[in-house]
Amino acid sequence: IETDSNLKTYHVSSRYFSGTRMSRFSGRLDKIISILRAERPSVVELGSPYILPYAGYYCQRHFASLLVGFYHTDFPMANIESAVGKIFSANMSQGIRKVAESYARNTYNRFDMTLAVSRKLVRKLQRTGIERVRKLKLGVDLELFTPMRRDWEYRRSLGVGDEETLLIYSGRLKREKRIDVLLDAFKMISEYFRGKLIITGDGPCRSSVIKTSQRMHKIEYFPVLTDRNKLARLLASADIYVTASPYENLGLSIHQAQACGLPVVGVATDVFKDLVPDSVGVLGPVDSPHDLALNIMSLSSQDLRSMRNSARTWAEDNYSWEKTFSHQFRLYERLLRRKAKNFHEN
Repeated sequence: IETDSNLKTYHVSSRYFSGTRMSRFSGRLDKIISILRAERPSVVELGSPYILPYAGYYCQRHFASLLVGFYHTDFPMANIESAVGKIFSANMSQGIRKVAESYARNTYNRFDMTLAVSRKLVRKLQRTGIERVRKLKLGVDLELFTPMRRDWEYRRSLGVGDEETLLIYSGRLKREKRIDVLLDAFKMISEYFRGKLIITGDGPCRSSVIKTSQRMHKIEYFPVLTDRNKLARLLASADIYVTASPYENLGLSIHQAQACGLPVVGVATDVFKDLVPDSVGVLGPVDSPHDLALNIMSLSSQDLRSMRNSARTWAEDNYSWEKTFSHQFRLYERLLRRKAKNFHEN
């Protein structure tokens, strides 16, 4: 279950989900439960720890549904502690984070399984006391996100010459993503950098990005691209994906960029070390605009063709939908068999 502003139900005819009915629910719990009551699902997968679990508990109680949590973001750290840290002392912020971790532990331990997309996050959840955690790599549509969508005319329309370098960041524009660090790094090199930085997305730091782009012609802001075809063309037409964020538990935008053949400049957290091996990018210290700037300059001065091929190969080997969904449904099937066995034994 994910939430959207409109209540829609539609059929999907892709080769991955042929015959499957997909629903997007409004945030109203009563609408969600009414659809679940009609569907009587075998498995309910939840993407949020806040309101949605109550719909899952309803299905557990009434239909004996499996309840699976997809732990998208380390919210006690990325959302809670970092937000309250701007208001309260460090000790109080840590205390509030522990309360959030207790909430996460109590919530996810009511699930039959919790999915996380990095080894670091799996270990952290286990240390927090959350049981039955499994690692699942994200999948990317490799037919949509592909280097074949590279559009030289489109690059030129953006003011980037064929011999220049186009950097891109795509994602949430918020403090936790260290947008300020990315902007500071680019300011350090903008006078010498032959090319441009495009930032696309939305969030609290949007106004800061826009103001900076108005002062610096080598930075351009794009509103969030909801058309995935346009996003795929923009990524494939760029040269390097850049991010200063230490909080990339999902890393979907990085997977999409790699599928389009982009090497990555990022930060050396455990998650990034999983996502960006040496053959497809370069990582530096967290919260260091200087090192981020040096790595951008170093990578952009190289012949990127080999690294582009390596990035695409890495995505094909690790992020195909076939592999992701095959693994995910095997996990579900094992849980369903185990639950059926326990039911018969009892």
